[in-house]
Amino acid sequence: MDTKPPVIDVVAGVILDSKGQILACQRPAGKHMAGKWEFPGGKVESGESPDTALVRELQEELQVTVSITGALSIVPWDYGSVRIRLIPLLCEIESGDPRPTEHTQI
Repeated sequence: MDTKPPVIDVVAGVILDSKGQILACQRPAGKHMAGKWEFPGGKVESGESPDTALVRELQEELQVTVSITGALSIVPWDYGSVRIRLIPLLCEIESGDPRPTEHTQI
């Protein structure tokens, strides 16, 4: 009997600016891995493509519109109680200035 939890698809946006700098966000207090830095993103909802999920998540989390410019290697990860398939996507901000709505700082 397989007792492992199901795998959750999670997208992460690797946002590069014109200087080659990468945007990272600090997780807020009260959340798993609070205070740690991450690429913004989140869970892929049922019926969503990873690209669509990332565009939605970055609009919600940073109030920006992005275009997907590429993809990096998918990374499976097992936290023990949760297993994810991290889907990192390269993207550029098309409109808006990043403002954290869920993170402590960016």
